[in-house]
Amino acid sequence: MCLTSIGRSCTRKEAAMTAVVTHVPVTLISTSLIPDGIRKKVERLLAGTFRCKYSIEFDKVDIERQLFGPSWEPDLPTTSWYHPTVQSESIAKSGATPESLTQEEERLMLLRFNYSKLKLSELQMLIREKGLTYKRATLFLESYRRMELLQEFLVRKNLALVLVMIKRLNITQIDLAEAVSEGNLALLDSVNKFNIDSGNKFSTYACRAVINRLLVALRKLTYRNKLMTTHPLGLDSEGADWTRQYHDVELADYIEVFKHIVSRNLAGLTDTEHVVVCLRFIWRHVEEDQLTLKQVGYLIGKCQTWVRKIEDKALAKIRLAIEG
Repeated sequence: MCLTSIGRSCTRKEAAMTAVVTHVPVTLISTSLIPDGIRKKVERLLAGTFRCKYSIEFDKVDIERQLFGPSWEPDLPTTSWYHPTVQSESIAKSGATPESLTQEEERLMLLRFNYSKLKLSELQMLIREKGLTYKRATLFLESYRRMELLQEFLVRKNLALVLVMIKRLNITQIDLAEAVSEGNLALLDSVNKFNIDSGNKFSTYACRAVINRLLVALRKLTYRNKLMTTHPLGLDSEGADWTRQYHDVELADYIEVFKHIVSRNLAGLTDTEHVVVCLRFIWRHVEEDQLTLKQVGYLIGKCQTWVRKIEDKALAKIRLAIEG
């Protein structure tokens, strides 16, 4: 069975764009001829979502043969050189980093990666409609293996970009380990979101994504520090330093407690107070800048002084809830 014949009820592009998390009904699974280990693995993976970046190349009749010939499978680049604590220029001088891909090689690998995801979404739809057979299970697992291999290949090939971008930005406020973690997440996200037909190099797109992620992390850290130092939440009614009573509590834990109280309204905030706090302290979308009092007032149709008074009342209630 060739995967190019799967999912005739919808086009390949529709399959790529509409793949959703779904559980296959047990009644449709023909388990009698499928080994238990394979069946359980496929059932678990079928709950995933496989959205690919569609390319017009996928409309070619022989695209699968072109992408996955007899010797298509690449060797994974080594990561023995990857030591984030070592200065990036020392790594570059040692020549240990993997050789960069050309734009044509990048495109080929990304086409293979996204085509594997497309096949997974098509098989997912087929199994949901017609049930699981041994042949469909093996095809599904092979496509999943290809996807994971190609994703790992692309990430490893571009790991050096993360270190270079961290050095270029020279953000000393963020711990190096945290910066590397944020950069790696941005790189992985880039692999999944890059538009193959954009005409740009993947490395260029990934560098921008890493820089943006690091800047977001920096703004988030700055915002947290501002929360602790510029708002009355940190002072008791007599003006003493309230935070000294909780010096053993990490800032991250403090923020999580604050979020928990506000999201569940454990401080008994009024609707207006809750809206003001949520607008002023944006933790759900950290890439956005914090709204000023004037901006919040414009949104809810009140003056800046009124918004400040409501914020002060709300923060006082939250402080009491934390102390309690």
